[in-house]
Amino acid sequence: MQVRDGYLQILDYKPDARKEKHAHVQLTIYALALARRTNLPLKNFKCAWFDEKDYFEFFPLKGVYEPKTRPQFAFPNNRAAILPPTANPPTWKR
Repeated sequence: MQVRDGYLQILDYKPDARKEKHAHVQLTIYALALARRTNLPLKNFKCAWFDEKDYFEFFPLKGVYEPKTRPQFAFPNNRAAILPPTANPPTWKR
């Protein structure tokens, strides 16, 4: 772990970094746990895995939170269900 470019970076050495398929999941879990434990916002974290040849980095925040757009689904009779961001039942649009 280190502070670099204004971010708290979680680094993980992987012997064959290019072939790793789940390193981002592991590092995101580390970032979530550390953010919770330290009361720091997840936007302050950056994660990376690397080996002697390659270096891959990402922001864990982008993988955790969904975009704030509301999806629309088409139904018969030209009605669309608009799913609100809350747990309320969908509203119908005619």
